[in-house]
Amino acid sequence: MSAPFIFIATNRLKEGALAAEEERVPGLCDFIEASEPRVIAFNEYVNQDGTEVGVVQVHPDADSFEFHMGIVRERAERAYAETLDATTSIQVY
Repeated sequence: MSAPFIFIATNRLKEGALAAEEERVPGLCDFIEASEPRVIAFNEYVNQDGTEVGVVQVHPDADSFEFHMGIVRERAERAYAETLDATTSIQVY
């Protein structure tokens, strides 16, 4: 078995958007769990100041990540319109 594909992104939140982000993410996680059986883990963490979120995704391979990006495209576009200001870093392992 090959090593998992791990994607970590840090996103700056829009001013005052933490509560909306906290409301948005559970539905996103439910959607991913129901739609993407290959995803090993999908977690979001808020920094201490409540100004950034870190998203950690673990996939069995790059194909799983590519599928994920296609299936969540519209939800990601809405997130950037509503709660996320910018992606400030990306790490891939």
